[in-house]
Amino acid sequence: MHINIRELFSSSLKNIYQNKRNYLLTTIILQLFIGTVGRYSLAGGFRWAMNLAGESNLNQNNIWRILNQTGPFLILTAFSLLVVCFILFEFAVLIYMVGNTYRSFSFKAMLRSFQHKLIWLSGPQLLFFLFYLILMIPLGNLGLTTTLLQQFRIPSFITGELTKTALGTLTYYGVLGLVFYLNIRLIYFLPLSVINTFAPWTNFKQSWQLTKRNKWRLILTINLLSFLVLIVGGLIVFAVALLLNQMDSAWNNITLQTFFYSFIRGLIYLMSFLFKLIIVEILINYLVRVDKQEEKSYFTLPETEKKPFHYPHWVKGFIFALLVGFIVYNGLQLYLLTHNNSQLMIAHRGDITTGVENSLEALEGAHKAGADLVEMDVLMTADNQFIVIHDNHLERLAGLNWLVSEKTLAELEGLTITQGEFQGKISSLETYVKRSQELGQPLLIELKPHGGEPDNYADLVIAELERLKLGKSDKIMSLDVGLMKTIEKKARNLTTGQVISLQFGNFEKQAIDFYVIEDFSYNEFIMLSAQHQNKELFVWTINDSLSMSNYLQSPVNGIITDELGRFKEEQEAIKRDNTYFDRVFRLLSIENW
Repeated sequence: MHINIRELFSSSLKNIYQNKRNYLLTTIILQLFIGTVGRYSLAGGFRWAMNLAGESNLNQNNIWRILNQTGPFLILTAFSLLVVCFILFEFAVLIYMVGNTYRSFSFKAMLRSFQHKLIWLSGPQLLFFLFYLILMIPLGNLGLTTTLLQQFRIPSFITGELTKTALGTLTYYGVLGLVFYLNIRLIYFLPLSVINTFAPWTNFKQSWQLTKRNKWRLILTINLLSFLVLIVGGLIVFAVALLLNQMDSAWNNITLQTFFYSFIRGLIYLMSFLFKLIIVEILINYLVRVDKQEEKSYFTLPETEKKPFHYPHWVKGFIFALLVGFIVYNGLQLYLLTHNNSQLMIAHRGDITTGVENSLEALEGAHKAGADLVEMDVLMTADNQFIVIHDNHLERLAGLNWLVSEKTLAELEGLTITQGEFQGKISSLETYVKRSQELGQPLLIELKPHGGEPDNYADLVIAELERLKLGKSDKIMSLDVGLMKTIEKKARNLTTGQVISLQFGNFEKQAIDFYVIEDFSYNEFIMLSAQHQNKELFVWTINDSLSMSNYLQSPVNGIITDELGRFKEEQEAIKRDNTYFDRVFRLLSIENW
């Protein structure tokens, strides 16, 4: 079937306008349901599985231990099914709402179809749906995002390490390109899963068939309509800003800024809803047109006599009460927003704008930039000595097909390493620590076991650190929490921490002094868990301005970054620009972070 872009564009826009009130009210109620009942149900199910496993969280250290237990494994499987149910329900309501404006479905028939889908999803068909959900994470399925997964993304510690080499960069963007293509080819999967009674695998195949032709015309139509919404939204914001400027040129009136903040937040919500609605609207509109021309029907749910639908009056009163509460809450946020002045600036592998990572030049550059701590990596050599380097394999920095674990300190120390325009030398831990002591620069030492260490590795580490006479401000940490516990037990004078690359749930009480968590896993509940244990929490690796600004306004105790200059710029900007208007945009950035 050939798509007439102008006809599809105009008819979709007309249908959205004619049903705007019901669309908006339905979406508000749906988002409230998913954001409360959905989130709390999933949180309760997750805690139940963790309690049954005797754990407080799911992380890289315990995931296989938990999955090997029958009870927790079954509960986590049921948890996955519950996630799928809520996501399917969210899109079912949205797609049913739009589809019902074209063809009046039997609601009872749709519920029966939903029951059949749950039966299918309890078996092998669940794998197809989970595969689709995984595809949604990197690109948000071209805007068709679900409330429950909108905060999910590829962790930056994965993308950051991948893109440090040409091959890794090529692989990363190649995979993203493949995911983008698959998102387009499977864009009909969710609509088809609602408007027909077929199994997920059948809808996979139907979506693939439907996108053999016209897929780029379809994407163009979606983008044109989305761009129109974006332009209109921008013009509205500009008009409101001009009006407020006439009323308060200093932009520091809390009442007016509360209104402005509430208006912008509401508009962002409305536009995000419209972007999702536009995609569903155009897909359903196209399916209706295809259905009329082809012998094969994609709408298999029974139709009923079309009747106008209106929400009862109490719903409008409920929405109004929510709006008042929303505005009051926004005003309190504006008034109470504060800046955390005590956060540590931690240089990730030194200052890499002045030298190769983990080199003496990078250490000296970080000290000159005013870093509170310099994070650095330590590996053990074949002769049980310690050098400062991140990778066990030396290909990336030294261009050698060598493993640190197979070479002696004498073979490694002084080797030339190159990164960008900089060159440096591999240093022993002793050389590095002595230079830091000369500078008066505290260190954050990460121990990186490669798996070939002797059984008394912890004792060798303690002996070396005591010999080097670490200062009270120096700290040590590792991904290996067992190693940190042992060191903490044997050398209480050392300040120990656990590095966590991926975690869901609160911190387990550990005999260590601080936590270091990757940006992907950070949330306010994890912060509260650390505060409850009276332990510091550092977050890594924060480099972009938006994340930097948001963390500087969070309770975290330290920020590990490659961008020391940006850290200081954002810190100064927050101190300098603190009108209620400035607070509005900081809160908006945090809200959409």
